[in-house]
Amino acid sequence: MIGQQHELAGVGDGRYRIEETIGQGASGCVLRATEIVSGRPVALKVLLRASATAGRRFIQEARLLQALRHPNVVALLDASWRDDGPPYLAMELLQGRSLAEVLGDHGPLPEGLVVSIACRVLDALEATHNAGIVHRDIKPANIFICGSDGVGTVKLVDFGVAKISQDEAPLSAAGEIIGTPRYMAPEQGNALPVDGRTDLYALGLVMAEMIGGKAVVDHDELIDVLLAQTSEEPLTLPIEVRCAAVGPVIERAISKDKAERFGSARQMRQAIAAAVSVPAPQPKRRLTTAFWVALATVSASVATLLAAC
Repeated sequence: MIGQQHELAGVGDGRYRIEETIGQGASGCVLRATEIVSGRPVALKVLLRASATAGRRFIQEARLLQALRHPNVVALLDASWRDDGPPYLAMELLQGRSLAEVLGDHGPLPEGLVVSIACRVLDALEATHNAGIVHRDIKPANIFICGSDGVGTVKLVDFGVAKISQDEAPLSAAGEIIGTPRYMAPEQGNALPVDGRTDLYALGLVMAEMIGGKAVVDHDELIDVLLAQTSEEPLTLPIEVRCAAVGPVIERAISKDKAERFGSARQMRQAIAAAVSVPAPQPKRRLTTAFWVALATVSASVATLLAAC
């Protein structure tokens, strides 16, 4: 943080007290800060080195978050773009951990927990897609599990590479690949047009990873990852994923042919509900204490699941 103080001069327009750096990227950083007047904690996403495209993406992310305003999407509180200081987005400060961190600590999760998380992400994606937005980077690191003292809320974060379906001036160059290869649908890996089904493909892979404990496409070399995603051959799911009640849902979601996937987030959520033989999830936004209890009993739950196959 000390080495970048000169770059952060003027961040927050005097409205925020910067406390620490909680994330660092190639073109900017995320800071923990407090709004001085209200005392509200916030996360400031600051753009430090802006190319023309990075600047346009930054502005677009602010506009997308402002338009969405959904309980399962990280909330935008404030934004600033000025000539005398770095541009920033002030967002709600999420307390908890990303799904990537949860999986890293606990490995496979019980299927009931997988369903709860996936349905909340689908709630967010339904709103996102209805607004004409494709996230393009659904992955465990961008799914945040908030909460303490036994309750949690699922939040979809990082709309930095999201695409507006009817963009008049695309922010991606022709042939440019956008997203994270391990979760990238074939059309995305081939730099072809994307839509909501592209996000559903990625979520299918995330669900498989939650059940199996590791990424479905886990090659070390980038070229091998891209080849696996863009090949016409279907991906091979681990046996524990195929044995799960939602296994057929996942298999359909990750079809290489877009036309064979679910047509919408709502359709995929309904398929999940039918697969686990419970009523379709209501628009509840909070997980129960079972979430945290389940994390402590992962091994026993997975063993039971496998024994039932």
